[in-house]
Amino acid sequence: MLKDHQSAQCANSVVQSHLQLLSSDQLQLSQPKSQSYPLYATRCCVELPVELWLVVFEFSFALSRRQSYQDQSWTTEDQMSFPFALASVCSTWRSALASVPKYWTHLVFSINSPPTPLHHVKCFLAWSRPLPIHVLIARRPSTYEDCGCNEQETVKKIMQEVMSHISRCRSIRIDVRYSSSLPFLRVDFQGRAGPQLQALKLSCRLDDGGSSARSPFYSKLFAPHLRELHLDGRSFQGLCLSPSKWLSGLLGLKVLSVSCFHRNSWSDGLDLYGLLGAIESCSKLDDLTLRDLYFRRNRPWTLESFISNLRFMHLEDLDGDVLVEIIKAADIMPERVTISRCSLPQGCPPLMSDHVRFQTIDVSQNLMHPLSEWVGDALSVSHCPSFNDEFLEQLADGGPADARFPCPQLGQIRLNGCQNFSPQMLRNMIQKRCSVAWEGFSGDAAAVADHNFDTVAPITSVSVEGGPALTPTDRAWLQGNLASFNWSTKPSTIDSGNDASAGPL
Repeated sequence: MLKDHQSAQCANSVVQSHLQLLSSDQLQLSQPKSQSYPLYATRCCVELPVELWLVVFEFSFALSRRQSYQDQSWTTEDQMSFPFALASVCSTWRSALASVPKYWTHLVFSINSPPTPLHHVKCFLAWSRPLPIHVLIARRPSTYEDCGCNEQETVKKIMQEVMSHISRCRSIRIDVRYSSSLPFLRVDFQGRAGPQLQALKLSCRLDDGGSSARSPFYSKLFAPHLRELHLDGRSFQGLCLSPSKWLSGLLGLKVLSVSCFHRNSWSDGLDLYGLLGAIESCSKLDDLTLRDLYFRRNRPWTLESFISNLRFMHLEDLDGDVLVEIIKAADIMPERVTISRCSLPQGCPPLMSDHVRFQTIDVSQNLMHPLSEWVGDALSVSHCPSFNDEFLEQLADGGPADARFPCPQLGQIRLNGCQNFSPQMLRNMIQKRCSVAWEGFSGDAAAVADHNFDTVAPITSVSVEGGPALTPTDRAWLQGNLASFNWSTKPSTIDSGNDASAGPL
């Protein structure tokens, strides 16, 4: 019993030492050991039996992972922390880690500063056999402005090794600077079968023309269980807007994101209506993101409503006229719409979703343009100087005889990082709308949610983070007149605008 207790104490001590190593910025994959690790780390490898190290590694494995709805995630910000940093400490640790396939199911391959050596790529893939794997190929953090590395060649070499294991891949995620560095789906994935593939993500920061120089013949990737697809604009144009109808064959696709297609001399833009038609062919799609896309808009002779089954839609960095066309194309608006860094032209059709979220909308834009006829109940605004007293005055204006308020069913307001308004004006707006709403209402607080307010609904919930300072008088009034109230001058560091579609990486 004493021996077991001493062993447990020893294991606990090693775990603590090991956790200190994990947090040390000295642990870097592919760096010489003499320059990277404390001397005692090497001695520990000799002094302890492999069996005890495996116990320690099991603790580390548990700390580095968490269960999610897709059973794939890292919990730490440093995705290299386990098992890669530990495997580079010494041969004893590396051999012990290599003997456990489940440690190597979430593989991170760096393409710069320095890139992951190709023989490491082959080893990591081999050590994971025969388990399903998740692959991330990306630059190291904070290096996406570096133009010096040969992205395209490095990604190509790594992908050649990964494609040999495509039948085991649950997810493949590639994040690079240039679109030309991404695999060309119609060639590099030709005729491949990914029977376990659930997520494919190809993303870039800059569109430099894609891979159009390569042969354009088509042979599809077979991925019957693909549920999450993130493509750059060039990849989407080359694969999903072709006569192949590949997108419509993804019967289980739930999440689709298309991003980064820029105006260039070699392109007249992405086909907006072709994209909308391709989206409509995805019968089970419920989450759509369109980001930073330049479109050509040759309007067809007949224009039908395209988007009908979505629950979440995120529109980011789009021109105002494109935003208008997409909103018009939505037959039934999603439950939640997020609009980020877009212009909001006058005449914008009304949004019809339950929850609208604005992010980083410029002060020159009028939030009321898409909200004037909106009948949803929850409004979230994040880092928008356009949320100002003028907008609050519009919300408080019920017109002649207070018979026609904008956003008549608005009941919940959530603000984060908005400073360009006065708390007094917010209070006045709430007070005005509530006074009209409560006229003739005889129910209790519990009945508010089920009551149909004919003219305007009362504001019942306000949450402000990163807002202006609140006077004690205004705070007391808001606390006393709202069912739910929170106010802080410190902005939230968690942006929940895209939680529904947030990937696990």
